[in-house]
Amino acid sequence: MMIAAANGPLLFSYKKLSKATRNFSKDNLLGIGGFGSVYKGVMSKPPTTIAVKKINATSKQGEKEYLAEICTISRLRHKTLLQLQGWCHDHDQLLLFYEYMPNGSLDRFIGKDDTFLDWATRYKVLLGLASALVYLHEECGNPVVHRDVKPNNVMLDSEYNAHLGDFGLARLLQNEASVTTRIAGTPGYLSPEVSLTGRVTLESDVYSFGMVVLEVVCGKRSKGIMDVKSVVDSVWTLYEKGVDALLDCVDRLLERKFDEEEVKRSSVVGLACLHPDLMLRPRMRKVIQVFLNPNEPLPILPESRPNLVCLSFSSFSITSTTTDLGNSKVDGGGSMETLPDETTVPDETTVQNVGAC
Repeated sequence: MMIAAANGPLLFSYKKLSKATRNFSKDNLLGIGGFGSVYKGVMSKPPTTIAVKKINATSKQGEKEYLAEICTISRLRHKTLLQLQGWCHDHDQLLLFYEYMPNGSLDRFIGKDDTFLDWATRYKVLLGLASALVYLHEECGNPVVHRDVKPNNVMLDSEYNAHLGDFGLARLLQNEASVTTRIAGTPGYLSPEVSLTGRVTLESDVYSFGMVVLEVVCGKRSKGIMDVKSVVDSVWTLYEKGVDALLDCVDRLLERKFDEEEVKRSSVVGLACLHPDLMLRPRMRKVIQVFLNPNEPLPILPESRPNLVCLSFSSFSITSTTTDLGNSKVDGGGSMETLPDETTVPDETTVQNVGAC
């Protein structure tokens, strides 16, 4: 049995989704995350392939994300968002299901020798992801901060169009520029101000997007921004030699087959989005304009990599050396390696050992 909500996802029975996934067979397992597993399923009437996320029964945080995802994404409609098609809360099980993405997630194509995307496809993916963030930040009514933008959450359809998914950490900004939460997200993609204060803004997503840009251009996963051999450090080192030197950061698997101007513009955008001062990061609307128009002025970067960040909010202002929580891979136990879905730190530990500005 299924119950339809007006213009929203459908409520399905556990029995129906269990049948679609062959009782959540290991053969249907697509991947494992921090709060649950994702299975491929096939609905019989009409014949439709879906992806079913099964939340861990013992995960209280997973249950919170389950409810947040239903509340947040059910009202969002855009071609670059992974569409939530239905949900289930039955037999003490929490399930979400989405349209199936045949080419999986973007992380399958970064830093892997056996999978490969040409430059035109990479550029299309970045443009699609940027479009998704413009919609969330500026076009969907109250702005939405995704809070977990990373390659694992960018799904690719049969034509390699990008669809941003996993809205379990997303937050609405209602008449405010920021919202304070526990520190949550994926190490390596958290902006400095989120790591230090738990204060999330639209610019927090911009920072995460910048990391994805550099990973896609360079064909390497981030090891954490403070790692001496990090992707960010390598690209900054090249930029300090001149914009043309950025061509040397491109994924070797491309064998120099790429649009040089697009590479340079993308790399500059990535560095600008990663600026430690959130006030100096570009808006996603500006990013789209740079990607689409070769005559659009690039974001302004300092001559050398900035090392300090001043965080100014209504209640306090602090200065700190840029920090990062690192970025370690874990074996998901399924068909894909995956980064941890979330890192959380209690509110009272979010600001420690920080000097006054």
